[in-house]
Amino acid sequence: METYKITATQILLPYGKRCTVYGPICLEREADYTAMLEAGFGIEMEMLTSGEVSVTISSEHEDVDIRVVSNGPSVRAAIESMLEARLREGVMA
Repeated sequence: METYKITATQILLPYGKRCTVYGPICLEREADYTAMLEAGFGIEMEMLTSGEVSVTISSEHEDVDIRVVSNGPSVRAAIESMLEARLREGVMA
């Protein structure tokens, strides 16, 4: 499967330090990711004390989607699903 490299903000424990991370999504979500960026939104990820990961699509003013998933492949699946759903609904258009 071909992939597209995205950037996201990772919020690190224990003090909330922010850093940029890179990861793959399926090539079919590239246009959705680009549209999200153009609409002023980004992806943030935070490792929770439970070991799960909070994944959020947000702008400076609002969160439009948030999911809590297991760390690992579930993170990528959540990002792809969130991009598809939010753009289908026109939330980030």
